[in-house]
Amino acid sequence: MSKFVNITEEDDFVQIEVDSQYLFFLNSFRLTGKGEQLLNALAKEFYKFPHAISIEVFTAAQLTTGENNPWLLAGNQGAVLLQWLQLESINSTRLSAINYGAYLPNLHPKNSKQQRINFLIHFGNDK
Repeated sequence: MSKFVNITEEDDFVQIEVDSQYLFFLNSFRLTGKGEQLLNALAKEFYKFPHAISIEVFTAAQLTTGENNPWLLAGNQGAVLLQWLQLESINSTRLSAINYGAYLPNLHPKNSKQQRINFLIHFGNDK
């Protein structure tokens, strides 16, 4: 899709991986203008189906500017994303956020960036 967004389809989920710097200002939980636009576009697509959506947040172990605690940064970023999607009429019972901080950097694709956000749309057996 772009150098900031990567979409991967697996048997029971679709993953939309977004580079954190596209959504948020560096080491911050303040959304960028492009990040707001992307979230609006994602919300329009998420609204079309009933599947659960989990948001995985990954940060770097050593943050050089802004928030200096990777756990707090990832938690705050996840909360911002959940709130944004809920305000865009995505049912909150479909949403969850997982804070990996800097300690589980390669959970999914081999080419994942360390500071990233993964939106996982879970199909289960009804894809």
